[in-house]
Amino acid sequence: MTARRPALSLLAFAVIAVSFLYWLPNRMLADEYVHWPQALRFAQGDWRIDPWLSTWPTMNLVVSIVLRLFHSEQLWLGRMTIVAFALLAFTGFVRLANAVQGSTRPDKAAHQTMALQWFASPLMLLVCTVVYTDVPALAALIWAAVGVAQRRRGLFLVAGIATVMFRQTHLLWFATLLAWHLALAWRTQSAESERSAGATLAAVVSEERWILAVSAIAGMGWLAVVATTGGIAFGANTQPAHHMSLGGVPNEFFAMAVWATAFAPLTLGTLVVRSLNQTNRRDALTAASVALAVIVLATFFFEARLPGNTHPSTMMLIRNQALQTLNDPMGRGLMLALCTAGAMAWWHMNFAPLMQPFKGWFFVAGALYLLPFALIEQRYYLPMFTLLAAFRVPLKARWEWAQLAWSLALSAVLLYHVVNKGRFL
Repeated sequence: MTARRPALSLLAFAVIAVSFLYWLPNRMLADEYVHWPQALRFAQGDWRIDPWLSTWPTMNLVVSIVLRLFHSEQLWLGRMTIVAFALLAFTGFVRLANAVQGSTRPDKAAHQTMALQWFASPLMLLVCTVVYTDVPALAALIWAAVGVAQRRRGLFLVAGIATVMFRQTHLLWFATLLAWHLALAWRTQSAESERSAGATLAAVVSEERWILAVSAIAGMGWLAVVATTGGIAFGANTQPAHHMSLGGVPNEFFAMAVWATAFAPLTLGTLVVRSLNQTNRRDALTAASVALAVIVLATFFFEARLPGNTHPSTMMLIRNQALQTLNDPMGRGLMLALCTAGAMAWWHMNFAPLMQPFKGWFFVAGALYLLPFALIEQRYYLPMFTLLAAFRVPLKARWEWAQLAWSLALSAVLLYHVVNKGRFL
């Protein structure tokens, strides 16, 4: 039965995803109005790029190949292509959750449940069933992380470069995984012999020279594409809105609130377990200081006043309806409470052994990734949330199963609003 469980969990997710896709309206939704026509043009041999396409057209090209292969231009086939990437990502997620246990025996059953929780959540399930770039980019990112955790350099490089090709902003995550890979190499070299820091560095550089060389070439290729296209965003019409700035500070706080909402049972479980086991007064004071800092900073910097948040035409987005609560004292209090709960859940969360020493790096990378983005899209949180969900140590079974039920319930509510109310995340 244990051997069959991975296949059963994958089959369960496949059934959930295909069922969700089946009930979606058979028309383009949100950004599909850009991505789907671009894939169709490629399939028809038209290589012109939509000026509103912000990402590199890698996903659109892959979907167009499938359309040409099956001689079809049906939207459901494009969406099924993304579902196939989602299945690849699901498999990689489980592999990653097992791999980061290091020498500790992995709880494979719990990791299957963790995968179902995340991929069946409304944040993931919707993008797993529409023609968006997110899931192909995430699938490659997950497998790149597997390559690092399993010390498979070729897998890391191929998947890492692929995730950047699908979504060019994933260059930061590629760099983060490269830093993790080098840190693990440093730890291995340090453990094997007593060397000076300089000698250890020289050994790491020598051992990882091909990784460093290929990564440098990939980075220069990224810069060449950005210089050629005139900006990080690919399409000409999207470049003015995509530039380096600090406009994403509100994203940091909304990400905490979104996590606390989407992972409410796990957030509650983490806080309950931590409070019951809290014996160190210094740790308690540190946690209280962090919570107070989050409340103070969110009070001053968490706002949603951009046209993308307030224009009447954007009120069909559930995200913007939630952000409107910031204008009401009671709603703002609730949002601050969710921010604090999410931050405390992250603060107290235990990471798997292979990642625990680098927990701080991970959150710094997540914060830096969100910083340039305006508060207009919660999909920017998916890379950080996906890795966080895979790196964490599972709680007791009752909390994990409650989270799975919560994810499925929220996705059912989302599907109802998409189908019957014309809304979107």
